[in-house]
Amino acid sequence: MNSARHCWILALALAACAAPSTPWEKPGATPAMVKEDNDQCLAKARSDAPQPAVFEQTGTMTTRVLTVEEQRRRNEVEYFQKCMQEKGYSTKR
Repeated sequence: MNSARHCWILALALAACAAPSTPWEKPGATPAMVKEDNDQCLAKARSDAPQPAVFEQTGTMTTRVLTVEEQRRRNEVEYFQKCMQEKGYSTKR
């Protein structure tokens, strides 16, 4: 596995944990509420995030292009964060 994939797996594992170390906070939310909202947002992000289009690459490129998998993960992270914010959460500072 490449390091980007390791980072993604680690990020998902951390996001899935609603332990006190969760990066999300909401006034009055119990750990159980945070876990439930976290789980709902993860499921929503996986199902609702747009899937990137697959383009055939021809020729040479001097800039790095995101792979389809990297773009899919990026979309899911963005949807997850938006979902948590819509539920009234903010990131811990």
